[in-house]
Amino acid sequence: GATVLRVPVHPGWWADDPDYLWRYLEPLVRWAGEEGLYVILDWHVIGNVATGAAPENPDLVAADLPTTREFWTTVAGHFADAPHVLFEIVNEPQGIAPDDWRAVADELTALVRAQGATQPVVVGGVEYARDLSWLADGGVDDPDVVYATHVYPAHAQAWWETWFGGVTDRFPLLLPEWAFQDENRADGPAYLAGDAAGYGRPLLDALEREGATGWVACWWDDRWAP
Repeated sequence: GATVLRVPVHPGWWADDPDYLWRYLEPLVRWAGEEGLYVILDWHVIGNVATGAAPENPDLVAADLPTTREFWTTVAGHFADAPHVLFEIVNEPQGIAPDDWRAVADELTALVRAQGATQPVVVGGVEYARDLSWLADGGVDDPDVVYATHVYPAHAQAWWETWFGGVTDRFPLLLPEWAFQDENRADGPAYLAGDAAGYGRPLLDALEREGATGWVACWWDDRWAP
């Protein structure tokens, strides 16, 4: 019953393989189209893309702006004619001020458009994508942007309204990451320690009340939890 796949492209892997687009993204996007699935291509950076700083997650290689520009110039141009592809310009902005992030998101969205791509662009909040409160001062200067929030069990429900409440009064809202690990919690990261009753159902109920576009579960993977 799935309708979308979100595909994280790690900057380090992209940089290490000059044929990454042809080896992985091209066949995956083609297969998804044949199966009637949408694909979200996610530049999987955690950090400040304006500076390349990622003090908490250096293993994810917080690509700097020149590297990010190069990626989206190549990828958006290649898939500009693929109507089932969406472009998530940065996975989790972190350590960047809202106004600075808005300016970067404006630039990257315009860059995607300059390649002839008209599909929706996905723009996350600040603070690991969860906080969209900066939209109160205006969004990205493009009508076809979907705004994303990432909410996990470690993120207190008392903040949900602040982070994404009321977004859908003006903009589309998407939850491209959520997950919990209610069994064997000691074997997983603390931010996933939750269950359906205390986290999963309340979150989906909140998204339904907000009129969110949809959600994507994380992860289907042989190493990443859950």
